[in-house]
This record gives sequence, structure tokens and C-alpha cells, in this order.
Amino acid sequence: MGAGTGRSPLSWTGIVYNISGQHDDNAYSQLLRVAKKFVTENNIKIIHVDSPPRAASTAFFRALEQDADASIFEPFLDRPPNFENGCSRILETLKHYKTEHGIPPKTLVAKDVSRYIKADDWAQWLDVIYASIVLIRDPFTQLNSLLRRKAHEYANNYTGDNLSTSEVMSLAPNVDQMLLTGRPNDESASPFYGTSGWKNLKEHVDTTAPHFQKHHEKKLIIVDTTLLRIMPTTMMQEITSYLGMKYSKRLVSGWGNTGAVINNNSAWYAKAALSDGFLLPTDPYLTLNDMPNGMKEHAIKQALPIYIELLNHPARVGPKDSVDLRRILATKIDGTKTFSDFNPITAYTLLTLNDKLSFKKIEKDLRVHFPNNIAVFDIIDQLAKNAPNTTKWLIK
Repeated sequence: MGAGTGRSPLSWTGIVYNISGQHDDNAYSQLLRVAKKFVTENNIKIIHVDSPPRAASTAFFRALEQDADASIFEPFLDRPPNFENGCSRILETLKHYKTEHGIPPKTLVAKDVSRYIKADDWAQWLDVIYASIVLIRDPFTQLNSLLRRKAHEYANNYTGDNLSTSEVMSLAPNVDQMLLTGRPNDESASPFYGTSGWKNLKEHVDTTAPHFQKHHEKKLIIVDTTLLRIMPTTMMQEITSYLGMKYSKRLVSGWGNTGAVINNNSAWYAKAALSDGFLLPTDPYLTLNDMPNGMKEHAIKQALPIYIELLNHPARVGPKDSVDLRRILATKIDGTKTFSDFNPITAYTLLTLNDKLSFKKIEKDLRVHFPNNIAVFDIIDQLAKNAPNTTKWLIK
């Protein structure tokens, strides 16, 4: 990758082909052909970061763009989704860089929330990009973060993060209804559960894997961002190796200002946008008892099954053996609590990825110390039995 210096921020000023959100088929096909031709002729590698909301994707994007020539933040974020606009924003970013520097960028990193890219559009986009990096996160932590953010929005607080946990939970039924049905006259609060990032993420992976198998030069990488934050150096070294990048320490810490425009005033992004490196995962999680009804159904029937399936996917990077796993589980998160104690649901999920024979004591301790999570542990066990046995990264 290039050094990532000398870049100018570029806001969204792409061509709007059809503001209704419907495809203009002629413009749509022509735009894809132009984008593919420009990328191919200039030998540009587009690395696309794809994730559900609240999965630490902004932090990961900031890490990758440290060594990218060009970057663009959420180019496909339109309500309703409008694929043409996203394509035109990326194409304009590439052309802007070439005009400004006299040469095309070698790499461009783009980051998006998967719910804004439909499966059929993603299938077309695979012809243009070099790599798809899929981010996942334990849904009980991810949905806790989503509930907190949406509670602030329900209270018409779009920039702050000052509601207490009790205040957030008091608003949980209202937020749950908003996520189920949307909110009148507010496109930013459209129905979520039926079109969540998890659903689209699985569709994207199911489309990407067979397509990239036919194009061996292209890369599909799945990253659990909780594991990444515990062992960032090891995992970023593995990720950059797969991408053909040279690893450098600034991919983990010491992040500087980069070229993408991120709204630092938005509470959705501010913390990650202003951070300078990966931090240990100290985020709280929800138990099933804490979740409002709609969110509970979404977690059990959609988010958790997809998370475990992708955790088992052979494209996922991560710990290589039981020694690595023990080190993760024993990592001190807040000075006193280990990761197993701090986030027992993620810890228990990791145990399902091997035969657990050497982890029986840890499994038993989790069940004894966290009785409120036994129902979740039982669901995880059942889902793990049904998941494809394709994982290659934990040694039994």
C-alpha cells in the first residue's frame, strides 16, 4: 500500500443518477462498466469493509486507511439504498486522487454498513473490488451498543452520550418498537430488525465466497472485532499478509488524520473517529432478560445464528490454537477481570469452536458464575452443533 500522505478530504459530491432510490438500469450498468474499467486499467485495489452497525467498523476503517492511498467513509449510506450513488462517490474519489497527484491510487479503503447494500447490488460490486473484509461482533454486545445509541436518538439527542443505563433501559420498549416499525417522518429511524446488517452481511458473504473462489487473486476476510481489540498486532499482521500489505505499527496505534470525511460531531462515530488506536473491549453486553421482546427475537433468530456461522467460516482470521484461545480468555480487561469474566457470552461462544475437552473447567465456571446467561449458553451450544464444521483456526 502507499504511504497515505498528501491526501485531501473529499465529501460526497458524486453524480446522483436517480434520486428516487430506484435503479436507472442504463446508468447503473454503464456506471459499473466505467468503474470496473477505471479500476482495472489503473491497477487499483479497492478494499471494502462490510459490517453490521456498532461492530467497531469505524475504528477498523481508521486503522486500514493509515496505509491506504485513498479512502471513503460509508459511500453507500443512502436512505433508501441507492447503489448508483455509492458507486459514483467511489469513482469520483479515485478520479479526484488521480487528478490531484498525477497518478492513480494503488489502494482505496471504503467502509459501509451492510444493510445499505442490497444482495443483488453487492453481487455486481464484486467485479470491481479486490477484497471484502467482513466484520462481526458478539450480538449481545453489538445490540447493547445499538440500543444505547438509538435510545439517545429516540430522546432527540443525536450528538450526546449522556443517558444513564437506567434511562436507556427505561426507553428500551420505545426503541424496540421503533426498530420494529420505524418512526413516522424519520427516514433515519426506518424499520431495522427485518433488514438488519446481519441479514445483509450473510447474503454478502454467501455471494462473495463462491465468486472469489473463481478469482483467486481476490480476498475474503472475516474479522471478529472483539478478538482484534485483544490481539491487534497479531491479527493486523495476519490481515495485512492476506491483503499483500506491509504491516506497520501505525495500523494498531498512533493513528493520524487521514483523508476520509467522518462526522466527528455524530455520536455514532465520534469516539472511534477521534481515537488513535485499538482499545481493549470494555463494552458492556445485554442478557436475554435485559432485551426488549423484539430485540430478543432478533438476537436469537437472526443475529446470533449468523454470528456463529461466520465465526466458523474458513475465511475468518484469529487465534491459531488453544494456547492463543487461553491467552484471550485470560486477558485482563479492566485490571482485575479477565475477558471470560468481563464478557462471558463471547467467551463461551469461542469455546464452541473446538471440542471443549481442554476447556471444561472454564465452561463450567462460566455456567456457575453467570446463571443469568445459561439460556444463552444453551442456545449457543445448539447453534454451534448446527454450524458448518469448517473452522480451521482452533486446534482440537
